[in-house]
Amino acid sequence: MKLESLPLDMIQEPSIDIRTWISREKLEELRDLIIAHGFRDPITVREVDGSYEIQDGHRRWMAAKMAGLIKIPCLIVDDTEDESEATKLVLNLGREDLSPLEVSRQLNTLRNRFGWNLEQLCKLMSVGESRIRQLLSLENLDPVLVKAIEDKRIGEHTARQLQQVPEPDRRHYLLQYALDGGATTRTIENWVRAEKTRLIEPPKWEGPPGTEPPPEEVGPLKLQCACCHNRVDANTMLSMTMDPECYAIAERLFREIRKGRKEEEAT
Repeated sequence: MKLESLPLDMIQEPSIDIRTWISREKLEELRDLIIAHGFRDPITVREVDGSYEIQDGHRRWMAAKMAGLIKIPCLIVDDTEDESEATKLVLNLGREDLSPLEVSRQLNTLRNRFGWNLEQLCKLMSVGESRIRQLLSLENLDPVLVKAIEDKRIGEHTARQLQQVPEPDRRHYLLQYALDGGATTRTIENWVRAEKTRLIEPPKWEGPPGTEPPPEEVGPLKLQCACCHNRVDANTMLSMTMDPECYAIAERLFREIRKGRKEEEAT
């Protein structure tokens, strides 16, 4: 390994880059720091056919170009291509700003391309085997769920729950309801449980012998009202963001309303 100042136009972007999106705002902040204080933290590169491929420091290299620098300090390593790529992935996993999807892609590359086993991945990430399996499984998510995560419209847990819905059309249907009307984690878990039960235990047909049940009609999704506890069309539901203390007050009022209705029905 040696430290040299290399021209930016001799440095290539990494052949494997797990990031699917780089914040322009963050790059501009890094550019401003470089302009104010200079380029102090060398990037790591590997020589490839007369030029140099970035192993660690892709964003710093981009910010240096934005700052108009001609050369930057680089640590040149002598790794083979496979050693270089594996090292790059391990270094990137130490970043705190990676999304679960980016971590998943990186872990799957270490496992599938470089032969890392679950025990090695657990030690690398300092987490248990169940968490590693969760992260690895994100690579197999429905592309529609992946897009929703990347757009920050749902979280990893919600995506993994909805992935359990066997039928893609129903999965997308529930996702859209969750996005349009809002849904808690528990609500989504209940939806998924109901979908799995519906497929595993279909209702018995009690019509005349030799006949078949009519095609199932998919009606509107029903949600329970927090006030009256009736189940109504989700399209007609209204959502409200409340402070926990205000919700507690509202819940007491809801109980009084329900009690009053029961008394009216009894009379």
